[in-house]
Amino acid sequence: MPNDKIKENIIKWYPFTPDATILKIEKSIDGIEEKQFDYVTLIGTLEYAHKLFDGLNPEQQLIEYAKQHLKEDGKILIAIDNEMGIKNFCEVERGKKENHKLTRKKIENLLKKCGLNYYKFYYPLPNYETTNVVFTDEFLPNQETITRNISLHEEDSIVINVENEMFLNILAEDRNLFKIFANSYFIECSTKELKDNQIQLISYSNMRKPEYEIKTIIQGDKVYKTEGTKQAKEHIENIKRNIDILNELGFNILDYYEENTIISQYQKNRESVDHVIINKIKNGEKEEAVQLMMTFFQEIKDKLITAKSEKNIFDTYQIQYEPSQIENFTFTKYGLWDLIFQNAFYIDNKFFFYDQEWMDEGVPIEYIWYRSIMYTRELMEIFEGESMWQKLGITEENIQLFKQLDNKIQEKIRDAEIWEKHKDIKTINDIKIQLEKEKETMLEEFKKLLNEKDARIAFLEKNMEETVKILKDKEKIIENMENSLSWKVTKPLRNIRKKGEKNEN
Repeated sequence: MPNDKIKENIIKWYPFTPDATILKIEKSIDGIEEKQFDYVTLIGTLEYAHKLFDGLNPEQQLIEYAKQHLKEDGKILIAIDNEMGIKNFCEVERGKKENHKLTRKKIENLLKKCGLNYYKFYYPLPNYETTNVVFTDEFLPNQETITRNISLHEEDSIVINVENEMFLNILAEDRNLFKIFANSYFIECSTKELKDNQIQLISYSNMRKPEYEIKTIIQGDKVYKTEGTKQAKEHIENIKRNIDILNELGFNILDYYEENTIISQYQKNRESVDHVIINKIKNGEKEEAVQLMMTFFQEIKDKLITAKSEKNIFDTYQIQYEPSQIENFTFTKYGLWDLIFQNAFYIDNKFFFYDQEWMDEGVPIEYIWYRSIMYTRELMEIFEGESMWQKLGITEENIQLFKQLDNKIQEKIRDAEIWEKHKDIKTINDIKIQLEKEKETMLEEFKKLLNEKDARIAFLEKNMEETVKILKDKEKIIENMENSLSWKVTKPLRNIRKKGEKNEN
C-alpha cells in the first residue's frame, strides 16, 4: 500500500481548469450519475477493467463508458502500470495479486480504437502509486535526474536487480528507450486537440518530513517551487529569506519569491557547474577544471561573511569533537551549505546560484567545499587519491567529522518511515545469507541435540554397566553363600520352616 502522504501525488499536480467537474471511476461503476463531466479519471482502474466488464475487451469497454460521461471537449486521465516497466525485471512481490498491465503500444492502440486520438504521456517514478517525480517527452531523465526515482519496497518484496542501475544502462544506450521501460504511465487524452500545458517535469520530495516537503514544477521557461504540505509553508518562507541574504551578499541568484512561490528562470540548454568541470576533465583540460573549481570556492569564501560564534553547527547537531579538530576552520554566519556545484550555472564567466533551501549558523566554509566534491560522484572518482583535499586544506580527520555532520543533517530532514521503505531492500543475496545463517543455526541445534543424545546414551550405558556389575556381584555372593558350609548345615532347618509356613496357609 502506498504511504498516505504520497498516494495522491500522481493527480494533485495536474492543472485542472477552475470550477471543473470531475468524475472518479475507481473499482466500481455502481451509482454513477448519467451526466457529462469536464474530466473523468481512471487512476489504477484500467488494470481492473476485467472486473467491471465481461466482454472480450474490458479495457476498451471501460474507456468507452468513461467517454459517455465526458463533455465534448473533456479529458480522460489514466494512470496505469507498464507491462514492460523496469520494476518488473527488478523486484518480485510475493503474495501480490496480479493486475492487468499494458505496454505503451497497447495503450496507444486502445486510445485510437476509442477515438481518443489526442493524448500526452507522462512518466511517473517510481510508479503512479508512490510518485516522486514525473517526466515528460520534453524532459526525459538523464544520468543525474534519474536519481529522483526513489523506489519504495514492500516488506515481502525481493529485489533481484537495482532499478536505477538498469535505468542508467538504458539511458546510456538511448534516452528514448525510457518511454518503453518506464514503470507507469499517466495519460491525458481527448477526442479534441489538447492545449499544451507546457509542463515538462513535476518533482516531489517524498523522502522528507512534511515540514520540508516541496513540489517543483518546470513549466515553460520557469521553475516553480511551492509547499507540498501545509506544514512546509514556513520552509518556503525560509528559502525566501535565503534568497534575500544571498542578494545582499552579492551572489548572482536565479531565484525570486512571488505569492508563496519560489520562481527560477529555467536554464534548459545550460549545464550546471559540476558538468562543466567534469566535461573539461574528460576533454583533457584538467588544469582548467581545477582552476574553475578553485575560483568557485574562492567566490564563496569572499562573499560569505566569516565570523566565529559561541555555538557552531557541530554543537547544534550534537557532534563530539576536540577543539583542535576545528581550530583551522573558516566559520561563516550565513552557513548556506547547499552552495555547491550542482546548484550553480556558469554563464558568461559568472556563477549563478539557485535552489538554496538551507542555512545554519556557524558552518565551516570548508564543509561547503567538501559537499561540492562529495556530491559529484564522477568528480570523486577522478580525484580519488589525489591532492584536491590538500589544496583546500581539508584533512582526513576533517572529512570524518563532515560525514557525521552530513548524516545528522539528513536525519533531521528525511521522513523515517519513507526512508525505511526505501533502504530496506531484501535481495536474492540477502536471502541466501539468511538461509545460510538459518542452516548454520539448525546445524548447531542438531549438533547440540546429538551431543545431548550421545551424553544420555553414555550415561545409560555407564549405569547399565554398573547395574550388570552389581547383579553379577549379587549372583556371586549368592553362589558363594550356597556353597558355604554354614548354608549347607542350615538347609534342613530352612526346609522345616518352609513346611510350617505351608501348613499355616
